[in-house]
Amino acid sequence: MDGSTVVNSGGDCTFSRSGGVTTVGLVAGSFTPLTPGVHTYTATYPQDTYYSTSTSSPVSVTVKLASSLSVTANPVQVVQGQSTTLIALVDTGNLAPTPGPTGTVQFSGFFAGKIGNPVNCTPTTDAFGNEACQANIGFSPSTTDNVTATYSGDANYAPFNGAGNISVIVVPPSFTISGSSAVATAGGTGTSTITITPTGFTGTVNVTCQTLPGVTCSQLTINETNANAPATGALTINVAGPSSATTAALVPVDRIYLARAPQTGGKPWWFWGQGAGVAVLILLFVPRRRTRTAVALSIVWALSFTVSCGGGGGQIGPPPPPPPAATTTQLSVSSTKVAANGSITVSATVSGGTPTGSVQFVVDGAAVGSAVQVSNGTTGNVTLTAASAPAFLAIVGTHSVSASYLGTTTTQSSHSGMLSVTVTGTISLAITGTSTATSANGNINLTIN
Repeated sequence: MDGSTVVNSGGDCTFSRSGGVTTVGLVAGSFTPLTPGVHTYTATYPQDTYYSTSTSSPVSVTVKLASSLSVTANPVQVVQGQSTTLIALVDTGNLAPTPGPTGTVQFSGFFAGKIGNPVNCTPTTDAFGNEACQANIGFSPSTTDNVTATYSGDANYAPFNGAGNISVIVVPPSFTISGSSAVATAGGTGTSTITITPTGFTGTVNVTCQTLPGVTCSQLTINETNANAPATGALTINVAGPSSATTAALVPVDRIYLARAPQTGGKPWWFWGQGAGVAVLILLFVPRRRTRTAVALSIVWALSFTVSCGGGGGQIGPPPPPPPAATTTQLSVSSTKVAANGSITVSATVSGGTPTGSVQFVVDGAAVGSAVQVSNGTTGNVTLTAASAPAFLAIVGTHSVSASYLGTTTTQSSHSGMLSVTVTGTISLAITGTSTATSANGNINLTIN
């Protein structure tokens, strides 16, 4: 080999004849070159009794070292429209003075196809000091893609095709929303600083808050202009105040009943008209000098005709039953401010007629518990707790409380006035940020005093 080194010797000769040509061959076996590069091989026949020595023509064999190829991305997840850096490492496992790899790397994606042109591989070492080279390229994927690479090889290292895939994930632009804690006194306002943190997002964000009893948020719009920097705005939270009084009633509208003449069994008006008509006819044919006498006779005749024909009144029918009595309901509460998960006493007094029905207490438009029987015009004191009224005393905010008397056959139903009762404490107030393409949710710790 290479004109000096014997890599194998001996072996058996083989004999064969084909088409008048006799072939003698030597099976020398196999061997592994020890160094990379181009090596020249020849074969020499030493001669025997019948044949003289001979040497073959030289054969060149190129020997190259093996390598491995891996691909990574930094970062592996990007926002649509942003780029990542693809990194290919050609590693050898060989220490110096063995030469390191050079050549080029071609990146490609399943959807993107070839990514740019082949990139020169720059010499480096791996974490263990082995000879290696690295190639980098920027990549802006339009969608999530699987990326691989191939290594061209060089004079010392063989090519490497098909590095393991790396997934580059593409996500749409987005943002998160958060708010600082806020404190408000019932009947006043509180302020929370809202922060929009973008991930490749720019645009206008409209901020709204969760609906709680008696709690509203003023309109807030935050304009995010930098896809890599947060934007902030101040959200005003309004809390309705409690009622100054602890009782409330509504005066019912008086009903006016029109009088109606009773129906009788007498003759109708037109019956009287028959006698009057006959009297008029008589007067038409009487000479003027006898008019006074005729008038008197006509009146007598008309009255006689009416009486003789049964004119006169009959008996009056029975009067209609009286309508149900109007009532007034008054609501009373022990306090218009109560701590969250505390208790409150409510009662209702019904006046007008003889009320014997029941009263339904109502909070925020929904019935609380079962209706309470009225006795001697009152429900007596009813204690509400967070367990019996969870939609009331367990939720911080300002609630509307009222009472409704359900009425009976003899008494009309009625409603009390409305009282505002504030439940104080701290609650997590949900907020939402909405843009044209995306939205995000967060929370504010709101304390109402």
